[in-house]
Amino acid sequence: MDIRRVKFTTARVAQLIRDLKAKKVLPPWAADASVRDGFLYIGGLEVIPSEKVDDWLRSRVYGSKPIAMSRDAGYTDFIAKETLGISRRAWFDFLSKQDTHQRFTARPKPTKNPGRRLASRGYLEMDLVEVKAKDVPTRKTDTYIFTLIDKLTSYLCALPVSTKQVNPKRARGTLIVGKELFSEMEKKLGKSIKEVAHDDGGEFKAELKTWIEKKGIRSRTVPLGPAIEARNGVIQRHLYKLIAMGRRGGLDKLIAEAVDLCNQTTSRITGKSPEEALTTPDRELSIAFNKKRQAPGKVVGQKIKRGDYVIILTKGRKADKFYKSYRDHWSNPEIVKAVRGLSIVVPSGTYPRNRVKRVAEVDKKSNALLEGRKQRERTKKQKAKPKAAAPRRSGRASKKLISDSKYSKSK
Repeated sequence: MDIRRVKFTTARVAQLIRDLKAKKVLPPWAADASVRDGFLYIGGLEVIPSEKVDDWLRSRVYGSKPIAMSRDAGYTDFIAKETLGISRRAWFDFLSKQDTHQRFTARPKPTKNPGRRLASRGYLEMDLVEVKAKDVPTRKTDTYIFTLIDKLTSYLCALPVSTKQVNPKRARGTLIVGKELFSEMEKKLGKSIKEVAHDDGGEFKAELKTWIEKKGIRSRTVPLGPAIEARNGVIQRHLYKLIAMGRRGGLDKLIAEAVDLCNQTTSRITGKSPEEALTTPDRELSIAFNKKRQAPGKVVGQKIKRGDYVIILTKGRKADKFYKSYRDHWSNPEIVKAVRGLSIVVPSGTYPRNRVKRVAEVDKKSNALLEGRKQRERTKKQKAKPKAAAPRRSGRASKKLISDSKYSKSK
């Protein structure tokens, strides 16, 4: 029998001590038991009754010997080598209630919002991908790839563009190439384009944006287009592999081959390649697309409900770029009043889920112990502090006093 599965209550430990003193036969797992200073030891490990686990851990953690304040290292390297009767779960339950452990831990992971639901094709994202001349042996100047993707089908259209300028006099700018890409995309989709999302780059403004809106297409500025960013990485990997393989043809031909490879790759979301998706009804595609993007597990981290204790980051992630987990960045614990979508409501206000961490109710005994320790240190410092010396009079002041006294006497 594994001795760590034995439950040691106060009554059982007391009975084992009595049996040991009376020299009675003990269970096989307690054959090497001994008593020291009134405490039971088995195999050199102190046996802790279940009713006294928290008291023992409090004494151990805040005692003179240091211990790792983490679930695995603290248990494996310290608790398990010193005691019997304390499980890993009991250790972590105690640890999670300690204010020090709650405050010096990592921030919650960023929340992954469920993806936008789509019912039909025609919702696009566009971007420019830079191609450095040093990465392409046949080129002497940098160039760009104008990429355009349909979100539902994942179909990609891309063409090289020599400049970020919208409509230069002697080169194909983003306006000319953009018109060609939109025309090609509409032919492939078999439907008109409804919306296009892009970042705030100047190449997507002015004449190009005006032309897009005149066609009745909604232009939406976003900080990041996840679909096009993911596909940009794929087309770059294909392109540079083709260049490394020494395939014949200019850059335009290699870009076209990389685009074809992207459109022939099966999507993990719809289970079809973009070329196959073009011939698939939107209803069938949207079911698989929305199911995957709305799947459970998109919200990362602990589930928080009304009545939970939480602590809140004093600064948001973007406002605290140089976050250090060894510093205290957290508020005092508060009780959740309500959960509204991805926002948590507490007495002090409403905060985004990314700034909130659920914690257990703080161990008041441990806090009182630490506060008493701090108070003793403050008292000790005050007693050791030397008394302030009386203000020293300057020589000029003393002479003035002497002259004043002489003056008074002469009077």
